[in-house]
Amino acid sequence: MISVREQLSSEDQIIERLQTAIKENDAETLAYLLRFAPDFDRRLALNLRTYEAARLCGYDPEIKFDRCGWLKTGKLEEKCEVIRHEGKNYSIMIYILQHPNGNWVVGHNVNFPTCGSSSSPGIFNNQYNSRTEAVRSKIDDLIDYAERSGDTKVFKEAVNALRKQKADLCQLSLFA
Repeated sequence: MISVREQLSSEDQIIERLQTAIKENDAETLAYLLRFAPDFDRRLALNLRTYEAARLCGYDPEIKFDRCGWLKTGKLEEKCEVIRHEGKNYSIMIYILQHPNGNWVVGHNVNFPTCGSSSSPGIFNNQYNSRTEAVRSKIDDLIDYAERSGDTKVFKEAVNALRKQKADLCQLSLFA
């Protein structure tokens, strides 16, 4: 697993970079940083982190902003492969996406009668070297979520379906 967040500067580090550039009159660094928010607010750090995360994932984003001053990013969900599990009283979707850098990320959408959860695959997600590793990790997370969410027949049915999917995935990887 590869954590993009650990490779990025923190918000405080970005503000420190800005303050150092001002103190040292570093016009080049100031010009670069101020492209992300000309009015020195929190958007500068968050827009820069988003831009740098996209670059780490292999994207080459344009620096364009929405009407509120936030960096525009593309919709990655439209490019996802989806694995579906649907029972009588639940549905689980696992979204799988490969970034241009070759790494894989996953998201999910889970609906049970009494609870649900969702996350989209994106540039801040943990990245995996293989599709199989990414899906296995997400299945483990979802099994843990379902087991913690309740001890009803619906949750047990979902856990069994996920375990079967994981076993099938492991079987397929043996012959790959």
